[in-house]
This record gives sequence, C-alpha cells and structure tokens, in this order.
Amino acid sequence: MKKTYSLFFLALFQSITFNLAHPITPSFISELGFSNSLFGIFFAAMSLGIVIGAPIWGNLSDKDHPYKFMILGSVVYIFGQLGFGFFGSVIPMVLSRFFAGLGASSLVTIMPALLIQSSSNSEKPKVLSYLGGIIIFGSSLGYYLGGLLSDFKTSLNFDTYQYVFLVQIFILILYILLLKIILSPMKNFKMNIKNSWLDSYKILSKLKTNQILFFYSLMLATMSFTFMSKFLDVHFISQGYSPNHLGFFVLMTGLFSIFSFIYIIPYFLKFNKMKLLISSLIISAISIIVTFSFSPFIVLIYSIYLFFILAKSTYQPTEQLTISSFEGFTVGELMGIRQFFIGIGMFLGPIIGGYLYDQSSIFSFYFNALLLLFSSLLAYFSLKKK
Repeated sequence: MKKTYSLFFLALFQSITFNLAHPITPSFISELGFSNSLFGIFFAAMSLGIVIGAPIWGNLSDKDHPYKFMILGSVVYIFGQLGFGFFGSVIPMVLSRFFAGLGASSLVTIMPALLIQSSSNSEKPKVLSYLGGIIIFGSSLGYYLGGLLSDFKTSLNFDTYQYVFLVQIFILILYILLLKIILSPMKNFKMNIKNSWLDSYKILSKLKTNQILFFYSLMLATMSFTFMSKFLDVHFISQGYSPNHLGFFVLMTGLFSIFSFIYIIPYFLKFNKMKLLISSLIISAISIIVTFSFSPFIVLIYSIYLFFILAKSTYQPTEQLTISSFEGFTVGELMGIRQFFIGIGMFLGPIIGGYLYDQSSIFSFYFNALLLLFSSLLAYFSLKKK
C-alpha cells in the first residue's frame, strides 16, 4: 500500500506541474500576435504526440525499469515546453508542442500501468478511480496556481508570461528527482503495454457495424469535449477575465467533478446504460447552447455550465462500460481501439474548432453542441442494433 500512496503522490505532483502553464497559454499566444486557430493547432500537435508516443513508451518500459523512461519523457517534455515558451515562431512552436506531447505520453501511459501492477485484482477498480480523482484535482490545482503565477507579470513588471514556463521547468526538475528517489528502489517488472495505434488499426476490420457506429460516436464526442476543454480557456480570456480568474474557475469545476464522481455518478450508473449515455450527450449539447447564447457569461458559466461538467463526467465511465461489453475482443483490444478513436478526436477537435472560433466564437460552440447531438444519434443507432 505504501507503494500505491507513493505513486498517488507522484501522480498529483505531475498533474499540478503539467497544468501550470495552461491558464496563461491563451494570453501568451495572443501576446505573440497569433490567431485562435493556431491555439487549436498547438494543442492538436501535442495530442498527436501523446497518441504516437504512448505505445512507444509502453513498449520501451517493458525492456527496463519504467522510472527511467518516465524520467526520459520528463526531459523531452521540458525541452518541448522550453521551445514553446521561447521560440516565438509558428513552426518551431508546433514542433515543440509535438515533442511535449511525446514526453508527456510517457508519464500518462506508465503511471496507470504502475498502479495496476502494484494492485490486487480486487483493488484495481478502486485504485484507478482514485487516480482519476487525483488527476482531476491536480490538474485543477495546477490551473489555479498557474493563474496565481500570472499575477506576477503585472506586480513585477514582466514583459511576457515566459517566466511561468521557467517556473514550470524548475518544478519539473524537482519532479525528476522525486521519480529517481521514489521509484528507483522499487522492484523492476514487466509492464506488458502492447497495444498500439497500429494494432488497433488492424483490428478495425473485425468490428461489427454497430460497434463501428459507436466508436465514431465516441470520436465526435471527443472532438467536442476536447474543443470545449481548451477553447473555453480562450473564450474566458476574451471576455475580459484574467488567467487568475480562469485558474479559479477550473479549480471550482474540478472540485465539482470530484464531488460528482464520488456522490452522483455512482448513483447514475445504476440506470440503463444506453439511456444514460445518450442523455449525457444531449444534456451536454443543451448546456453549451444555453451557456453561450445568453448573458451574463460569468453567471451562466458558474451555473448552467455545471450541467455540462456533470454530463461529461457521466459520459466517460458509461462509454467505457459500454465498450467493454462488446463481444469478440479482449478488453485490451477494445481499449486500444477506444484510444485510437479518442486520439483522432483529440487531434481534429481543436483544429476544426479553432478555425471556426476565429470565424465566429458563438458558432464554434454551436457547432460543437451539434457534434454532441450527432454523436448521440450514432450512439442510439449503434446500441439499438446491438
């Protein structure tokens, strides 16, 4: 159990550190004179790095002690963040985001596997549930602390937000030392992370029609959820609020998500999974439309938008349970296919959404609500045919 708590601590530290620069990113990109569509491309590049890097780090970690590759991934992430924060031109910054994604993927791939390996079969669901809560809380706290850091730009008369990246890198170096101290004494073992996007592609031909429909539904939902998670940051700043305000908002919604995971969603999961999944998509879409159609924005974002947060939090475990029930595949194969479609959604969502946001911010939110409604239709026909 001591090993599990140590891994939880590392996961919390990692989640906080990785999110420190997020609150200032929209303002930082605006300072450089870049469009909002480039914000989407930067995020898509990082998502692509995560999708490509995950199976690579998984297979490497099967050959030697996993902590070595978590350290190597952290170093790659540091150089990616340095490049993004200090290059100042588009192509090097896009490449930097890609390498940051490659580095980050080592940590988001290996950490859950370490926890699974260190837990008994009966403990695994609980441990992974706790990990999800820790990541949400750590990410939200990282946003909040990053927002507080942004205030130093004014108080210390800094010209740009680049100092935030330097603070993040300093903390990442501390994180690397913690990885070495905490994980190196642990016994070496095989990770057995074999699923890759290429393996998933080979399995696609075996999917039944209803299963394909469901995975396309998942891809559309991921496109919308990814856009909302990143471009809400941009929209928040565009409404005249500071990175500090954004950080506080993300902290509050993160705490609400944790409350939902503990007290609300377990009750929801007792209901019919098909109805629950489709309802969560429809409620998400309606919440987006209402939140961004009326004013004042700050009141709606702290009220109506919470229904979106709850519906989104309900959707993820429901779609995972639905996918795990598909026949003809192992759980590992199904999760590999799932990650393949999620990766496509994470890549396309910010690119398409970013372009639309530059044309009309309100229309971009309506478009993503429409994606969720279309996703609910595909899910309905998929599960009806099952």
